[in-house]
Amino acid sequence: MKIARKISFSFALVAILLSVSAVAIVQVYLENVLQENAFDKLAAVLNSRIDHIECHLNTLEHSVEQLALSSVLRDFLGMSDKESAGWNEVFDAANERLRKAEELDPLVNEYFLMNTTGRVVASSDQNIIGEEKADDVVFIEGMKIPFIGDVPRCPVHQGICLIAAAPVFRSETKEFMGVVALRFQGDKLCAVASEGTGLGETGKVFVVDRYGNMLRPLAGREEKEEVSERKVRTQPVAESRRYSQGEKYVPTLFLTGKIYHDHRGVEVLGVYHVIPRLEWTVIAEVDTEEAFSDLFAVRWLHFFIVLGAVLLAWLMGTVLGGYIARPLQDLREGTEKIGSGDLNCRVGSDARDEIGYLSRAFDAMVVKLKHSMVSVSELNKEVEERGKIAEELKDTVDMLDQLAKQSRTFIWETDNTGRYTYLSPAVEDVTGYSPDELLGKSVVDMHPVAGREIFRKRVAGIFEKKDKVTGLENPILSKNGEIVWILSSGIPVLNERGDLARYRGSDTDITRLREMERKLEKSELLYSSVFKESMDAMIMVDIEGHILSGNPAAVNVFGFQDEAELAGRSILSLSPDQQPEGVSSHDEAGRFIEQAREEGSSFFEWTFKTAGAAEFPAEVLVSRIGEGDEMFLLFTVSDVTLRKEKEATLIRSLQREERNREVLNSMLEDNIQIRNVLEQNVKKLKEAQDMLVQAEKMASLGNFAAEVAHEVNNPLMIIFGNAQISLMDESLGGEVSESLRVILEESQKAKVIMQRLLKFARPGRGRVSKVNINESLERVVGPLVKHFESDGVSITREYDSELPDISIDEQMMNQVFTNIVVNAKEAMPEGGKISIKTRKEDGRLRIDIKDTGKGIPEEVKKNVFEPFFTTKQHGTGLGLGICYNVVKAHGGEIKVKSELNRGTVMTVILPFV
Repeated sequence: MKIARKISFSFALVAILLSVSAVAIVQVYLENVLQENAFDKLAAVLNSRIDHIECHLNTLEHSVEQLALSSVLRDFLGMSDKESAGWNEVFDAANERLRKAEELDPLVNEYFLMNTTGRVVASSDQNIIGEEKADDVVFIEGMKIPFIGDVPRCPVHQGICLIAAAPVFRSETKEFMGVVALRFQGDKLCAVASEGTGLGETGKVFVVDRYGNMLRPLAGREEKEEVSERKVRTQPVAESRRYSQGEKYVPTLFLTGKIYHDHRGVEVLGVYHVIPRLEWTVIAEVDTEEAFSDLFAVRWLHFFIVLGAVLLAWLMGTVLGGYIARPLQDLREGTEKIGSGDLNCRVGSDARDEIGYLSRAFDAMVVKLKHSMVSVSELNKEVEERGKIAEELKDTVDMLDQLAKQSRTFIWETDNTGRYTYLSPAVEDVTGYSPDELLGKSVVDMHPVAGREIFRKRVAGIFEKKDKVTGLENPILSKNGEIVWILSSGIPVLNERGDLARYRGSDTDITRLREMERKLEKSELLYSSVFKESMDAMIMVDIEGHILSGNPAAVNVFGFQDEAELAGRSILSLSPDQQPEGVSSHDEAGRFIEQAREEGSSFFEWTFKTAGAAEFPAEVLVSRIGEGDEMFLLFTVSDVTLRKEKEATLIRSLQREERNREVLNSMLEDNIQIRNVLEQNVKKLKEAQDMLVQAEKMASLGNFAAEVAHEVNNPLMIIFGNAQISLMDESLGGEVSESLRVILEESQKAKVIMQRLLKFARPGRGRVSKVNINESLERVVGPLVKHFESDGVSITREYDSELPDISIDEQMMNQVFTNIVVNAKEAMPEGGKISIKTRKEDGRLRIDIKDTGKGIPEEVKKNVFEPFFTTKQHGTGLGLGICYNVVKAHGGEIKVKSELNRGTVMTVILPFV
């Protein structure tokens, strides 16, 4: 390619790069601006809708709190008896107060008032008065603090339903009197919050509840169709679910804009926010296509700008390239002439630019070249010879370099002070340091700190005397801090005056060799210790069968005076001619010795004889040591005389024991059935005795409780009546009236306690009817599921669908089941699982309620049904005692089985009659 074309192409390429970069930057900037504006608009709209919802929720919560302070409702709750004078007036006033509160907010369905037991006693909707809501979330949560929440389906209206509640306390004593609550439609609140968004054709605002359901069709496109619910599984919903599952809520995080695909699969820009008290997610979205619509017109303008800039740069490059290339063309033509041999040709010009300087310098070079042509042939010969020498030197250097890299020996050189000036690459394999890391360091610096000063003096003496170093072993510290032992060799290099110039030498890693030497010494020491101290006789024999040595135990076992008397004998001389089986000792020993030579060892029993010709049995292990001419055999002999005698005695004892066992078995076989029957009878009697003791204890305590309740109730009612009559006297002072009210309230509390005592004393069976136990259990468990899940406790049910109906007092049995389930939940403060199972067993109904809590200690478990026994801080101890009496009144049983840290199983067994 010619220079002119290169210049024009370069101009065009630079123009393309610059213009495209500028356009890309502008495009990204505009896109970011549009995106930020869209996010700001979405956040503003979302904040206004959130403020609207929060304001309405605060209003509703404030409304129930104000109603909880109403004297009208307090007076009504304070009148427990419908027969009391003025009860109807107070009842009408309470209902009227609730109706007026409902009229103030069109979204509220009804206000209602519950007493301490959870029964609806007043309401703006007369149809729900009398309903039991003791197990409802609105009562359970409203007993504690003002509460607002939602439920999946409103019992009156379809769609999402919100509830708010607050506890009612007596103004003087702060005693809990009941709960005031309201129910209103959440769909209407969501619809009001989403109207008139001003987000364009594709913009919308909608609410997603804690279950991922879009609550209503709100403002925007296809959501105008009549659809009540829709599952939404977009990125904002997933992130808000993480907050609902325990992550810390950060409000600013949720107002950060995001680009994602909505429930239709369309890419949108969106912001969202969580309403913590309801776990609702409010989302504002707009399609990216609408948000970035202004970018499309700008892109065409940028395209034409880039095209014009490229054409203009190409024209400028073409003109400038022709101007620059003309003198270069003249210079090229001149060099072609010189190259053809015309050394008299000149290409210099008078131009004052770089090309002019180059042409004149080229002419000067041609003149010098003409003068040097004479000596070119001689120079070529010299260059050729030096090239051969260089190749030979290169081969030698390569060979030495390969040897240095592959060797565990590294080559070094130091100056006259002992500091490294060269190290071969192998030093890194030995020390872990690269050559560059050690250059300039002293050989003494590599020595461990302990003993470094002594080593410094030794090196100084070698350098001072200019001694040759041979076989010097010394330790050095590697890079990882480990000790490496090296074997050093070196020679001094002297200058012309005979002074020390440097040292050259090599170091070899001998760490492994030193470790092997230490292991060998340790092994020899250990072998010597084991050989001498062993309790078994150990004899070393050469390949010919002659005894080389024996340990002290061998000398003692075979009855010799010392080791010298044992050494030199044949190993066969320590055995009788024949073994007890009649085989030749020579032939049999040869077979075992040959086996040890081939396989490495052999083990067998053998009969030896001592120096005094006394025979004894032994176990022998023959081990091969070494190979070939260096092979030896080690005989380890264990005297088993005592063991053989004990074995014979044991065999005789076993034979006698076998005969005795046969006699005993014949006697015991006749008594097995009798023993089994007695064990079963004793077990049944023990169970009957425990049940009888418990029944007598509960009966005695019940009679006592009934008598106490009866005796206390009469004077209590007299006190209560007199206090009421005294309060009617208007002449009494304020302090006396206040004291009489305190007497009335405390008398009412005592009355409740007396009623619980009577209930414990005479549980009875009440109103008995045929009941499906599965449905009855579900009426108890169903309302508790959601409340328990908020505390991390799940409930699973496994009902036998083929169970027949059972005759029970359902209200009393439901109290039993409620008590057991609540106790199971309280046994798992950190969460867990409750499983309920029903089945038919031995013609009776069995109900198992199991938890995964901390379990009941054994000393507590035996007293759980005892009246007034409790481990709770504020418990009365009557709960399980009442359960026990109720189940017994139905002719059933209640049992407890528990393991510490494994959980508890409460079992209720009832007859079907």
